[in-house]
Amino acid sequence: LSLACFSRSQYQLRNFGATEISTLGSFYGETRYFEDGCHIDALVNMDKLKGEFQLFNAQAQHEWQDRSIRDTWVPIGRNVTQAAKYPNLLTLAQICMIQCSSTSICERGFSIQNQIKTKERNRLKPKTLYDLMRISIEGSNDFRKVNFEETIYLLES
Repeated sequence: LSLACFSRSQYQLRNFGATEISTLGSFYGETRYFEDGCHIDALVNMDKLKGEFQLFNAQAQHEWQDRSIRDTWVPIGRNVTQAAKYPNLLTLAQICMIQCSSTSICERGFSIQNQIKTKERNRLKPKTLYDLMRISIEGSNDFRKVNFEETIYLLES
């Protein structure tokens, strides 16, 4: 989905990304069912995705050459006409842009979880653990600046 990766030869350009789109489409284009009866609907329509990609590929050759994924898809997402033209590709681009490029954020979360959930505090409910982690990650380290009345009000609501 990044135009900076596009090949310059016409043959390679016509076939660029077909395998990747097929792989992404098959993963995000299926409804996922779980043992507990829950499910996650498909995020993209696989049939429409391939057609959108062909249109995008043709337009990209002329208009968006040498742009990064962000420089291409953010303007497309803001343009109602373009967003309507490529809804499935836009969904995949948004997924790509929110993916973490390193594991540091995840590792930080596990580290904070291990600090909170100790052997002595092993019976914390998931919601309580989540709330304590949010406070630890997003809260202030300077307790003189914390408005405790507002915090308690927000936690109770």
